[in-house]
Amino acid sequence: MLYSLRIARFFVFIFIAFFVSSCQKGQEYSFERDGARYRHNRQAILERPQGDINEGESSQPYAPDENKTWKVVALLPLTGKNAVFGRQAMDALTLALFDSQINNVKLIPLDVGDTPEMAINAAKIATSIVPDIAIGPIFSDTAKIIAPMLNKSNIEMIILSNDISLAKHGGHVFGIIPENMTLSTLEFAKVLGRQNLGCILPSTARGSAISQKLNAITTALEMRLLFTEHYSEHTDYDQLGGRIYRQKKQTYYRDKEGKTFKINIKDRNKEQLNGIEDSIGVSKVTEVLDAIYIDGKGAALYKVLGTLRKHHILDKDITIMINEAKDYKELIDNPYASGVIFAGTNDVGAQQFEQHFSSIYQYQPIKIASLAYDAMTTTMYLIKHNLRKDIMYRETGFTGLFGDFRFTPDKVVQRRFSIYRIQPHGIELVEKMNAFL
Repeated sequence: MLYSLRIARFFVFIFIAFFVSSCQKGQEYSFERDGARYRHNRQAILERPQGDINEGESSQPYAPDENKTWKVVALLPLTGKNAVFGRQAMDALTLALFDSQINNVKLIPLDVGDTPEMAINAAKIATSIVPDIAIGPIFSDTAKIIAPMLNKSNIEMIILSNDISLAKHGGHVFGIIPENMTLSTLEFAKVLGRQNLGCILPSTARGSAISQKLNAITTALEMRLLFTEHYSEHTDYDQLGGRIYRQKKQTYYRDKEGKTFKINIKDRNKEQLNGIEDSIGVSKVTEVLDAIYIDGKGAALYKVLGTLRKHHILDKDITIMINEAKDYKELIDNPYASGVIFAGTNDVGAQQFEQHFSSIYQYQPIKIASLAYDAMTTTMYLIKHNLRKDIMYRETGFTGLFGDFRFTPDKVVQRRFSIYRIQPHGIELVEKMNAFL
């Protein structure tokens, strides 16, 4: 009942706003291309995907089907223990629909609740509706029930989860994936000239997911991964610091083809090996640690940074990177965190959206609302192009509240993030997010 009243109130607001704006000259929404970025032609709520077809894409004329009523199903927990998340996402989807000013789209909310039975029932209703696209669910356990059912009916899905295992069920994983943030951070380290990386990760599923991607990421960036250490609530941080200190400098051998490798040899033969390096075609290489990536937060991050300082690892020659900072004040107050960099979503677009959202609904949005708004805004753009695959998978991607992103054939959305540095006076923007080339 309360949800219905809130939606009714929102419709009245939109009607009044639309009537007023229609009487004011020059207030129409219009978009223009600026490189790989998309900008509004007046002071805007946020940046949006633009409407022109990129060079190299299909030259098929843009011909939206204005006679068709497009159906978008929202698979969200509108009741139960997770209803607060469903409410935020539903409000954001509704807001994005009206901001798009597209009139031939029907947004259909389906309650997935918090039980498998409700999820199955919602999936059955969705398949009977035969929507053009579905947005949701939010949570992985629910998505694992619903996604295979919709995939059998060839219904396109944008899943608001960051569980990449859901991609195998056919839905696009739209959540903010830790590996994406790791990649953006390490790309910036590469720009700084850093070559030799050490990683400190939690002994969790998240840490394992990042660890599995590290070799591929560092290889792509032509960086060397010197070590990966893990920590948990049982970790002896003094021993952890000692192991890291001993790995600051490592010696390898490089062959004529440029490949590096270690040679296990007894101490008494080292001089002999050094004397025949030229004859066997190898040369000694010493790699010195110049960057450390830490995935952690709260007390654990404080302990890791503290042990790095204790073991004289926090110095000006080593760049310290962390995952997204969630509690900025805590990090600013941390004496060990000054100079630490991270990839973040604390962007102007997200801040403007929060103001826009709270002015309409009279409460503050959380991250799921921003994610849902991006999903719906992008869906509206794709609908304007009749859900064409070449538009959906274009290499230049789209611009959202959290930065640039693009859909991929493997169903895992790639993202770009801005880089920030922690300073004693606050958070400093170091590099604005890079657009996909």
